[in-house]
Amino acid sequence: MAFPVLGRKLRAMKRERVLKEKNLKIRTINDELLHSYHSKIYNTKTKRGQANDILGIDEIYYDGNAIKIPPNIDPESVLLQDGLNDNILALIVDSIQNPEEQFAKNELPDDVIQGLEHLQKFRQLNPSKTSKLSHNSVMGENSSRRIYPDGWELSYYPAGKKGRRGKQHHGKPNIDAIKMWVEDTKLGGMSQMQLEDEYRKVKKTEGNVTWNDDKKEALIDSIAYLVARKLWYVGRRSSRETDDQWQDRTAHMRPEAGSYESNEQWGEGGFTYTREYVYTSGEQ
Repeated sequence: MAFPVLGRKLRAMKRERVLKEKNLKIRTINDELLHSYHSKIYNTKTKRGQANDILGIDEIYYDGNAIKIPPNIDPESVLLQDGLNDNILALIVDSIQNPEEQFAKNELPDDVIQGLEHLQKFRQLNPSKTSKLSHNSVMGENSSRRIYPDGWELSYYPAGKKGRRGKQHHGKPNIDAIKMWVEDTKLGGMSQMQLEDEYRKVKKTEGNVTWNDDKKEALIDSIAYLVARKLWYVGRRSSRETDDQWQDRTAHMRPEAGSYESNEQWGEGGFTYTREYVYTSGEQ
């Protein structure tokens, strides 16, 4: 086996082990087939045909691995960057293979969007549990009922609107309530390594991270800001809709850039949430 192929094989085996530890569906291409495709096969229309005989119709290729995707996703629509860290790749694959779980994990539940006053009134934070376990429950005398059927029952429209058709004014997201959710739900239960990966991803940085309380606080602040800003510009669908349905219903309702706050920083790509932006739940 040629050295480049051997190197790819070893990377693929390591990647398979990492992703399978997270209950993700991935396999390593066997030696003979991998050797036949010594060049990396990108999942594009022009290159997809080269991989058809080593992949199933519900798989995509990534550097020696075949990764399973749901049947409702077009393989050509999934484009993965070269050289992804295994843990970052695992986050992406998890969002593809487990979209509803990712929605619940990464989208603000109704009680948090309703605001901190509502949150404190109806949900007492139990320090022995993450709020993920208690978002839908009411403590005390009303503990036998639920606030909402699943916690993501309501639709929150762009520009702080709510109601059946987005006619009621709700105002800007409550950043304090969102920070609570980020700390005890989104980041709750993560190992230090996972937190460091999340920090690099959010801050768009590479290299080692010296983890400390200041880094964690900065990460919480950054995620809360990104989540709140996205909620303002594109809203949040209910769990009863699909991303496509929400896109069709609300793209025309998105407010102008700069309406969330002045001096917004968008990076090289400029303002993200135009009417052309394709709504994707579970992403910042």
